[in-house]
Amino acid sequence: MPNFIDYTKYYGEKSFEEVPFNDIDALILAELSYLNFSDVSDELPNTIENISKSYFYVVTKEKIKSKKNVYKYAHNLFGYVKTSPRFKDIEMINYSRIVDSKKQFGAITFKCKDWIYISYEGTNEYMSGWREDFDLSNIFPVPSQKLAAEYLIGEAKKHNKIYVGGHSKGGNLAVAAAMQADEKVREKIITVYDFDGPGVREKEFNSDQFQTLIPKIKKFTPEVSVIGMILYSTPNYTVVKSDYKGILQHHAMSWQCFGSYFIPAKQSKSSIKFNKSIKDFLKDNTEEELRNFVKAIFEVLQKSDITSTETVTIKKIIKCVNYVRQLNTYDPKTKDKLLKLFNIVLALYTNK
Repeated sequence: MPNFIDYTKYYGEKSFEEVPFNDIDALILAELSYLNFSDVSDELPNTIENISKSYFYVVTKEKIKSKKNVYKYAHNLFGYVKTSPRFKDIEMINYSRIVDSKKQFGAITFKCKDWIYISYEGTNEYMSGWREDFDLSNIFPVPSQKLAAEYLIGEAKKHNKIYVGGHSKGGNLAVAAAMQADEKVREKIITVYDFDGPGVREKEFNSDQFQTLIPKIKKFTPEVSVIGMILYSTPNYTVVKSDYKGILQHHAMSWQCFGSYFIPAKQSKSSIKFNKSIKDFLKDNTEEELRNFVKAIFEVLQKSDITSTETVTIKKIIKCVNYVRQLNTYDPKTKDKLLKLFNIVLALYTNK
């Protein structure tokens, strides 16, 4: 079935006047934010076509071989859009990439005539970004969410018609940035695209900032959604057909589309159960307890060689369970909670 690569082939000759900006375009621009444009950022602002010449000169096929799949998918996608009449003249402006021991943040703005699309990068290979994903359960805003808001506010000073979006953590950053912006900035936002991103805490979900934003949020998840089911998000999300299995459906490369629309699907029972289990699991904990618990989760994952969603396997989840069982360094309550959590994840892999 067709995916966003096929879309670039079928609609690559069509202008935005012929086929208006749509959800597939939003996903394509979200995916491109995974690429590291640091070595060519001094050439910005510039068109996708012109930047691609420098980018592919620096980032060769040999260099991309060792990267995770999400980078390979984005790299291949860039190769298709670079000369496409639909995308090639879109300007790339204001690239930002900040990574240190406490945060991982990436963003780039795509400008096309009278509108811009702010694209936030999802979690990359850096451990700081992986850690921030876990901190979402007990901190708001995390460092990258603060940066996302500052970036949006800065762009809103120069532009009036704004789309904001991202995949995975990037989707969360798009929502968090819009939440933190003032009313004048929000009025300029047309749509906030959240492609299978984790949600926010119940406290933020119930806030006026989030509730008033819901009409502008378009969230998409695959049938087996794990990342997108964490915490609280808009209830009005669309489930998309995927041709991958299990947690690998998180890769947007697997999402199926027909024309300019995603092919709808039904959320899996395991994903629905996971959503409920995680929410129940996080209730009745103080922020300090959650912080300590998140620290423990992170330690167990590192010991089990899980550093991203791409490295999760049934074998490694079982390794997590066994590791926790053998540990005596955690108090009984934390140890019990860790076992329950990893068994929830294990059930997600072994049931449909």
